[in-house]
Amino acid sequence: MESHKIWSNFYSSKNFDFYYPENWVARVFNSQNPISFLKKDFKNKKILDIGCGKGRNLKFLHSLGFQLFGLEIDKTIVSNLETS
Repeated sequence: MESHKIWSNFYSSKNFDFYYPENWVARVFNSQNPISFLKKDFKNKKILDIGCGKGRNLKFLHSLGFQLFGLEIDKTIVSNLETS
């Protein structure tokens, strides 16, 4: 089976556990150290989530003010994005 079909099936599964957001993403954008060089004003900044899956990080990044862009290998995965 082609890899994009495997991922499509995975993200379409009703048994997929949806964790919000990925732990390291929250740490990077919320912490003061060790990445204190990041300005905390993310409003209208653009970010691309490559391999966004069901969009778990997109919701978190949107709450910080980012303009979002996501990329996936199959349109079936994109159609299953969690948007609410």
